[in-house]
Amino acid sequence: MKSAVLLINLGTPDAPERSAVRRYLSEFLMDGRVIDITAPLRALLVLGVIAPLRAGRSARQYQAIWDAGDISGSPLMHHSLALRRVLQDRLGDDLPCHLAMRYGSPSMHEVLGQLREEGIERLLVLPLYPQYASATSGSVGEKLMRILAGWDNIPTLHFVHDLLHSPGFIEAWRAEVLPIWGTGKWDHLLFSFHGLPERQVRRSCGRPCMPGDCPVDSVPFCYRSGCSVTARGIAQTLLLPDSAWSISYQSRLGSGWLRPYSDAVVAELARSGVRRLLVCAAAFTADCLETVYEVEVELRETFMDAGGESFALVPSLNAGEAWVDVLEDIVREQLSAPDQGASPASI
Repeated sequence: MKSAVLLINLGTPDAPERSAVRRYLSEFLMDGRVIDITAPLRALLVLGVIAPLRAGRSARQYQAIWDAGDISGSPLMHHSLALRRVLQDRLGDDLPCHLAMRYGSPSMHEVLGQLREEGIERLLVLPLYPQYASATSGSVGEKLMRILAGWDNIPTLHFVHDLLHSPGFIEAWRAEVLPIWGTGKWDHLLFSFHGLPERQVRRSCGRPCMPGDCPVDSVPFCYRSGCSVTARGIAQTLLLPDSAWSISYQSRLGSGWLRPYSDAVVAELARSGVRRLLVCAAAFTADCLETVYEVEVELRETFMDAGGESFALVPSLNAGEAWVDVLEDIVREQLSAPDQGASPASI
């Protein structure tokens, strides 16, 4: 049986230029799972207001982190390509590993079209989002189904909807955090996750969930619960007392998003006496604009302006050995059984 693995990450503009960033933002924000309002209103808001206004500012941010000497340019593309290469080396030539982006290039249409031409009969799709959300893994799943719906021959499909429950995931993060936290020079560890509108989280979760009221045990499809489980798991492996770590949410786009907000939290931590702050952005598996610029530049500035003295960001999982171990184990587990269709747990 001809099988393949498809890694999918969020995406990045093709260049750190206003026009390229505007195209990328338009595709990204026109996704109805990202901005969940009626299509006409979404088009008016995104194409008429958000993308034109944000393109210039975002382009300047990308320019600040873009590596002109690297053909891949953006950090997210660089680390995603490196991950694919290392994982392909682990899997061997008999099991091809491909990379696509939900938005931008290489597109899911493009890469899946290539797999169709190659006659793939079994496909494992791995969205590189640790915690499930309708706007991330859910969007990938919807796009995947729309594309496959046009195929005459639909391959056996394995779809991993979150990664945080995979054996080794927490340990992979520990491998990144411990060398920095273990120096003993930090007062507090902040887990800064990407924000989402509260209403989206409530719809997926199916329970009334307020900030600070998230269960320790995982609630299926609940993004806030996934963030809580991730942060607590990492903190426990580091043997941290509850007072030494906290959770916040960044990258909000308007009001009504998950709280507490990261910029407000870092300022309050500084005012309360935390002088040395370490941040772990555990919603991202590859360093990107949201980590390299939003955290390492903007959150740092907010913290220092409020009285902080030292600030650092834990590098993301990127193509680290422990993280590649996790993904290799997922692939081999999912594709080890004889072809009898995807198991229910994998969809």
